[in-house]
Amino acid sequence: MFDVQPYAVAYDEQDINYDDQQPTGQSADCSHDEWRGPSTGLESVAGKTDGLLRNPMYIGNVLHQNPMYAPNAAQPRADGESVAGKTDGLLRNPMYIGNVLHQNPMYAPNAAQPRADGENETKTFQQKTIVFRLKCEESSDCSEVSSVAVSPCNEIFLADTYNRQVQVFSMKGVYLRRFPTVTSGENSETLKPHDISIDGEGHVWVVGNADRMSGFIVRYTKLGSHLTTLRATFSNNSFSGMTVDTLRNLVVATEYWWGYGEVKLLHFNGTVEHKFRVQQGSGYPGLVAVGREGNLFVSDSMGDARVHVYNNRSQYLYSFGCDDIDEGQAEIDEVMGICTDGSGNVLLLRIGGAVDMFTEDGRYVRRVVTSRAGGVAVAPGGQLVVTDFDT
Repeated sequence: MFDVQPYAVAYDEQDINYDDQQPTGQSADCSHDEWRGPSTGLESVAGKTDGLLRNPMYIGNVLHQNPMYAPNAAQPRADGESVAGKTDGLLRNPMYIGNVLHQNPMYAPNAAQPRADGENETKTFQQKTIVFRLKCEESSDCSEVSSVAVSPCNEIFLADTYNRQVQVFSMKGVYLRRFPTVTSGENSETLKPHDISIDGEGHVWVVGNADRMSGFIVRYTKLGSHLTTLRATFSNNSFSGMTVDTLRNLVVATEYWWGYGEVKLLHFNGTVEHKFRVQQGSGYPGLVAVGREGNLFVSDSMGDARVHVYNNRSQYLYSFGCDDIDEGQAEIDEVMGICTDGSGNVLLLRIGGAVDMFTEDGRYVRRVVTSRAGGVAVAPGGQLVVTDFDT
């Protein structure tokens, strides 16, 4: 069962019709209508072959008279005197008496106004929790969901590891669709997804293994059509974590093999923008998240409970984790999930299932979730989405 809890504001309730996939664009397209392509010729608009509407205020080089304009003729005075009788030829300002200003008749004090629906404007919003389950066949196992992500269109994507697929739900928990996590196209082998992310165009990135030691990062459309496959450097390497830096349009992946681990920043076609070795902790990088200023938050995959922070030039800044938890809270044994929100806060999911919030500079804020969460993400509207192993 999966717990969707509002994190900041109410979510979008509009209905969406899901049909065919839109082509790749520069930003996320939340429509699902069939793509018909651009017009290939000039079309008639009101019988005009150039496709332009005529300006009704224009005839040749003759302009229509502005109906709101009257000639600058002398107007009658309120006191009955003629302007021509005054030597300065100026009308007296009726709103001015000495240095005293008349009250603006269009101004009302900033008092609370009644709402159209009759409710008080100061009404507080109530937190609302929505709980839903994966859609599973009777013979399948839905107990292993390792990661969750929310698209710019407020669709929840869940990495269904055991069944080698991605399931998609609305923010209300309504099942929308699913697609298999193929490695290279139709009828190819499938991988077990263990991390998932969404890029700025709304496409889905999944990292996983087709077998024990073979790492893949695959990009799909939001409807599941295969787009790109990126492979680990060597066949015996594996990807530990992955996210998309939407500010720079880069894939950030952590790759490791025996005795070595590094963080890679990849272009969408797989070419390496930059890579660096992790010197802190065990040296084996795990899950990764990107902050609002491009900082990289890298967890440790070998049981170290701390997160190491690097700037967008891959320079080490600081670390934080279990030592920063307030007294009375259980320590973070191991980071099992990580994400950032729109305010720059970092959310850490520990192995016990609780979710703790830190500021972007590593200061502990509070415990957000106390249940046995399995994955964590923040929606564009601020809602917190977690998967819960208990249900």
